[in-house]
Amino acid sequence: MTAVTRRIAKLENQLGTSDRTPRILYLVCKAGTTQADMDPDIQILRESAFLPTGRIGLVDFGRIPRGLNAEEREKFLRERGWEICFPRRTALPPGSTRRLE
Repeated sequence: MTAVTRRIAKLENQLGTSDRTPRILYLVCKAGTTQADMDPDIQILRESAFLPTGRIGLVDFGRIPRGLNAEEREKFLRERGWEICFPRRTALPPGSTRRLE
């Protein structure tokens, strides 16, 4: 069984399904935005299950409308966060059963 377990672990590492596989999340933002500005938004996306779960993902904060206060921004992210997370096949709108490409 040890050989089988090692082979499964090797395949998990190659496919990126292992817990030890590092994930890369690219954050696209407007000039002058800091990581501290995006941290609350990332937490909201994580809680809402919109954050990409694959090995490589992208969140485009540039697509959030300007001029929103903190409450409106949170509402936007909770309701429409799937629009700024890529690949979209891992972040579908609520109730959606089709894949967005």
